[in-house]
Amino acid sequence: YFNVISIELNRRLKDLDLIYNEGKISEADYNSHIKHLYAIAFFIYYKVKLFFDGRTDKFIQLDVLGGSIVVNIYSFVHILFRHYIPSLDIGIPDRSINEPIPFLDIENLPSSIKNLLIAYFQFDTSPLTNSREYLLFSYNGDKYIIWLKYHKLEELNNNFGFEFRTLYKCKEQRDLDKFNDLPEHKVNVDLSFYF
Repeated sequence: YFNVISIELNRRLKDLDLIYNEGKISEADYNSHIKHLYAIAFFIYYKVKLFFDGRTDKFIQLDVLGGSIVVNIYSFVHILFRHYIPSLDIGIPDRSINEPIPFLDIENLPSSIKNLLIAYFQFDTSPLTNSREYLLFSYNGDKYIIWLKYHKLEELNNNFGFEFRTLYKCKEQRDLDKFNDLPEHKVNVDLSFYF
């Protein structure tokens, strides 16, 4: 837990240093934000540890045609740090904060993600190839991207698989462009998958 959290915390501290050095916040605000970042890091540590402790495996696995997708400690920590805790944004531009999505329970995020992936692959039955890096969906008109990384995973006994890296609301044009020319597969009035 600590290794993953320290990586995310250090990224945020570097962002904070940058805006402080550019004179965008005062020294008092800078010191306050540092304390806040550490408090939020502990909160995320607690949430992730609470979910995974007591489980034999420190990951959730979904086997799909073409391979396995693993939602692990990194997935949970990263998504909370980068896309669900708006108070960590501290005036840094281009952060994508997710709107609440009813089927993504932050308390049980890895299990919720697995359920979302199960629903996705009920529509997209093509094999998952190692060159595939992302999955696309929309909810209430907002477009979201799921990033996957194909590599050797400790969770899979150092066999190759897909690590669920992140999930966020698309704001940048390069992400929105990925939806171009892809057919929409409506699940219901609110949810659609694109592939």
